Amino acid sequence: MSSSTQFAWTDERVSKFRELFNSDHYYSFAAIAEAMSVDGQVLTKSAVAGKVHRLGLKRAERKEQVSVTLRSRKRLPPRREEPRVAVTPSLNLDFTELTDDTCKFETNGFAPERFTFCGQPTVCGKPYCAAHCRLAYDPLPARRIHWKSAS
Repeated sequence: MSSSTQFAWTDERVSKFRELFNSDHYYSFAAIAEAMSVDGQVLTKSAVAGKVHRLGLKRAERKEQVSVTLRSRKRLPPRREEPRVAVTPSLNLDFTELTDDTCKFETNGFAPERFTFCGQPTVCGKPYCAAHCRLAYDPLPARRIHWKSAS
């Protein structure tokens, strides 16, 4: 649940909005949203754009832009560099030579004349060796990891 409440457009706020939009300085939608957000009522850039459209406001030629420091936003942690796995040469095993502990990654590009498989030892609980697990399974994106840990 968000701690902010819905922004209410009063006549006073609409007149302040028009002042900011038509001022001699060029305020961006983000700057207007930041200036108008008060008392826990957050106004977004999209809400500013919608209000401009509904009021039918048009800007004259571009004036100087005012730089505004926006609220800092929570950033995701930097991506971790995953350790490199050395690729070991394939043993090119035939289908009949495979066991539960050998890598079952296809190594000859699915050529119909003879299927061959890697044959290296598998990673615990997976059908592939460590090198082929990295090829076969996409790691969970950092954003999804962050969301899962937050809930």
